[in-house]
Amino acid sequence: AKKMMGCDEDVFLEILNAANEETCQAIRNAYPGVTDGRDLIEDVKKKMSGNLEFAVVARLTPKYEFLAGRLKKACDGMGTDEDAICRILGSSTNEECLFIRDAFAETFEGDLVELMESELSGNFLKMVQFLYKVDPPKGHWRDPETYAVDAADAGTEFMTELQGCFNPSMAAMEGQQPMFSPLSFLGYPNNPFIIPGCDTWLPPSSLPFVPMIDQNYLLNSPVADLASGQQLLTNLQMTIQSTMQLTDMNNMAANGMQPQYFNLAYSIRAASTHCSVLKQDNQAMLEFVAQRDAVMVHEACEGWGTDEGKLIEILTAQSKPQMRRVAQIYLETHGKTLTSVLDGELSGFFGGSTDFQYFMNCLCSDPATLDAQFLVESMKGWGTDEKLLSEIICTRNNLELAQAKAAFQRDNGKTVEQWVQGDTSGLYQRFLLECLKGQRREGMIDPNAAEGTADELWNAGLSAGNMDPFPERDEAKLIEITANTGAEQMKLVDQATSSKYGKSLNDAIKDAMGGDIEDAMRVRSMDKFEYFAEALNKAWEGFGTDERATSRIMGRYSKTELKQISACYEAKYGKTVRAGVESECSGNYKKALIAYLYREMPGYKDVLPRGTYVPLGAGVGAFAM
Repeated sequence: AKKMMGCDEDVFLEILNAANEETCQAIRNAYPGVTDGRDLIEDVKKKMSGNLEFAVVARLTPKYEFLAGRLKKACDGMGTDEDAICRILGSSTNEECLFIRDAFAETFEGDLVELMESELSGNFLKMVQFLYKVDPPKGHWRDPETYAVDAADAGTEFMTELQGCFNPSMAAMEGQQPMFSPLSFLGYPNNPFIIPGCDTWLPPSSLPFVPMIDQNYLLNSPVADLASGQQLLTNLQMTIQSTMQLTDMNNMAANGMQPQYFNLAYSIRAASTHCSVLKQDNQAMLEFVAQRDAVMVHEACEGWGTDEGKLIEILTAQSKPQMRRVAQIYLETHGKTLTSVLDGELSGFFGGSTDFQYFMNCLCSDPATLDAQFLVESMKGWGTDEKLLSEIICTRNNLELAQAKAAFQRDNGKTVEQWVQGDTSGLYQRFLLECLKGQRREGMIDPNAAEGTADELWNAGLSAGNMDPFPERDEAKLIEITANTGAEQMKLVDQATSSKYGKSLNDAIKDAMGGDIEDAMRVRSMDKFEYFAEALNKAWEGFGTDERATSRIMGRYSKTELKQISACYEAKYGKTVRAGVESECSGNYKKALIAYLYREMPGYKDVLPRGTYVPLGAGVGAFAM
């Protein structure tokens, strides 16, 4: 980076801004090896000046050494820069203040507290003295040297508490129950142990546990003679002795198992701590990768032309949460949203939209913002796209609907309900407005009630397809049930309808209803992934391709959800989604779709969005958080 006159400042900015503290120190340590032993900081001071020199030196100096130097400078010369002292010590934690003190002693061979006492006075001096010399309240911060002692004391206290609370009879009773029963509601019915290595089964006893026996039969003998009474007493004594022996044996077995239970408890706590550390490390690595990807996206869009291949490689491998973090970092770094940059870089001639641009916009947008955008597309301008409007309102869960409505009102100044009232009418409008309330009974599954619901729908008007003339419909009941029944319960209602009336709920709606209300009710009655598989097939069948629908479906959902859509598509139409993409799409658009289908971050498993109901079997389920 050095030149004859001055230096290439851009190289410093590019390298040092992207490096963390450890990397900056590694650069500084390596510099003498390529410059005949010169110090990088000294060369910076010779070649730079002003604020840039100060900033570069700050990046190259270890944090606590730099802060110690700032405190030294604040005390040098005439007067004292109390603002700088207050700013440095007041914004540092207690532990960081100790590190600054140690760095000061190592760098300047002096005592920081003594320097402060020579320069400060009054309450400000007392504050610094208290900061370094007064023991803090328990729990605020501790000397690291006390950690091992405190941990041992805490472990002893914990073992004493366990021993005092241990109940052998209760332990034996619990040992007869499935060990994972409480965890089955958390989504781990087959393997209750989240942490590998903690799945050791410890039986409560090597001896069978014998419950108390009903001994009333011993009292049935008459006691009219001494012999019978003596025999009764003998039987009672033998039974008591046998019971006491079994009790003693069970107590001995339970007491013998106590150390194993305690060791297992320690192992689980240690594994839990280790898991927390791994989770923190993973989050830190994901953050590093997101920052790197934001830089690479900027490089792909910078200057003349755009590296579309690089954009596809970077963005299509991301999970949805990771992609949102990349977009956030890009906005913080460059002051522009990632979607606006992609729109500008990927647009066609004269600024027109392209299929590739639209898909990448769907891919990188926040789901709530994207749903709000789809709602605008369905109702803006002349006419209304009822199929798109029904798709968005009828396939989203309660949480997704609430978030989309909030984003819509934020971006357009009016509520979705106001737009729907202006663009629709009649029974269709009433149905959409009921759906927009977001009152679906998600997670409520009652197989016994499914047949009754099927009867209600049939009698309210779905029987019309089998009768001439059509009977009068109970529109309020049709709307209330189809709009507010949860997805899992709707599957049971569909099964009950097929079993009792010989046709699926979908077919019954198709025979009895018509127009836009039929399409909307059919969407609500179908499994979400089956619906999107059908929508993809419609987008590709016949002449031409509906690229907007393809991008909307494949770009909106996570990789996990897209795999479920692909499985439904292959099961229903006998071919893969990839085959459909390759036959209907081309260019960078096709490359991006296929890459998003099959490329994943190494070691990362995408998750279902919050609010998605996940069935666990036997009528039990949970919501993705």
